Amino acid sequence: MSTLSPVRRRTFGAVCAAAATLLIASGCSSSSTPTDSVADQITISNHMFQAPASVKAGATVTVRNNDTDEHTVTSATAGTFDTEVQGARTATFTAPGAPGKYDFYCRYHPSMKATLVVS
Repeated sequence: MSTLSPVRRRTFGAVCAAAATLLIASGCSSSSTPTDSVADQITISNHMFQAPASVKAGATVTVRNNDTDEHTVTSATAGTFDTEVQGARTATFTAPGAPGKYDFYCRYHPSMKATLVVS
């Protein structure tokens, strides 16, 4: 096993510290522009919907299903939107083009209900 001289040890240590700092900083950085996929997301967890406060008309809405069961996001107004999402998967749909409140439910679990607010 070779040993490093004190100068090489300090240099090696400084390089390792700089690399670690860069890795940590890159993992902690955030974008100054929010992405639609986070803001316009309906999350399904424990057979409950969590909808965003509102989405823009015509926005792409991501449905993230954290359950293992398949669910749907089905508008109470027929034909407005109806998306199936497998367990532990995501799906997307286009929000209605007109502002308003849109009640929705899961076709497989009718007790699951929420409202999508379109602005």
